[in-house]
Parts: sequence; C-alpha cells; structure tokens
Amino acid sequence: LCQTQYMDHKGKNGRPHTLSSMNNVGYLPLLIIVLAIILGSGCLQEQKSVETSLTNHEAMLERLGNVTNSIQDSLHALDSTMSGTATALVTTGLSGPDADALLFQAVASNPSIINVITYDPNGIVLAAMPDTAKVIIGKDLSGFEIVRHTLAIQKPVMSDLIELAEGGEGAVLVHPVF
Repeated sequence: LCQTQYMDHKGKNGRPHTLSSMNNVGYLPLLIIVLAIILGSGCLQEQKSVETSLTNHEAMLERLGNVTNSIQDSLHALDSTMSGTATALVTTGLSGPDADALLFQAVASNPSIINVITYDPNGIVLAAMPDTAKVIIGKDLSGFEIVRHTLAIQKPVMSDLIELAEGGEGAVLVHPVF
C-alpha cells in the first residue's frame, strides 16, 4: 500500500488549501514534484500478484521434487548394485579372484562408489577394491559402529554422513552376506 500525505498552511479565508482551491501557479511545480516522486517510487506501478508468488513457489517445489527424486533414484541404484554384489558373493565367497572381480565391477559401475570391501563376522577386512583400497585388507573394522550394528542385525544399513579416510564426507552402505 502506498500513501502520500500533503499538509499545507491555511489559506486567506482560514480554511486549509485543497488541490482544487490552489489556483496559484506557485503550487504547480510542487504538484509536479510530488507526482514525479509518486510515479518514481513505484506506487502507481503494477504490483506483483499473490498468484505470481504462488506460481514461483510451485515452480520451486517442483524443482525440489525433481532433485529429491534424482537423489532417491541414485541411492536406489547404489543399493541395487550393492545388493546384487552381496547376492553374487554368496556364490564366490568373500575373498579370492572371483570376489575381487565382483568388487571391481561394483566400483566401476558408479562414480559415487569410492571403494567396496568385504569383511568377516569379526569385522576383519578380507577383500577390497579398487587396488588402492587393498591396503586395508586384514584391518579390524569392528570398532566402527556401522560394522557392529550391521553384524548385530544382519540387514542392509546406510550410515549417516561420516568423515572418509580418503578425505571429505560420505556415507557407507553395508549389505551383509550370509
């Protein structure tokens, strides 16, 4: 809402001046200045409607929904890859050349996967891919909450964001093989 107030001294007859009673040419420049200020301040310009704001809000919600769906699809693809790898490891075993081939295939399938490892029921790493991750073979991971939790419930688990040994933050997705 725009509002302009104008106050003036009383005229010769003791009554306030009104715009219709201001015949004096001296007020014309003042009137022009006031109108210029009103027009320049946007008071007479078209205001954005609530409908436009709702349209922008709806567009934002749609974009947010698209991003959320994309992230969910990516997580589903990761889960599917790891589930398939875990199922195949039942046949190949948790270590050895066939297990290494499965782990390599999982890492190569998605750029979001940094490494894939297998560990025994005690939390000891048996196999790891890519080759740069093989340095953790034989390490005890039982001190990590996600490893203890997964071994206890024997179901797939995804961690919260954690600091990664490789640097940065990431999540761990665990699929037990029994």
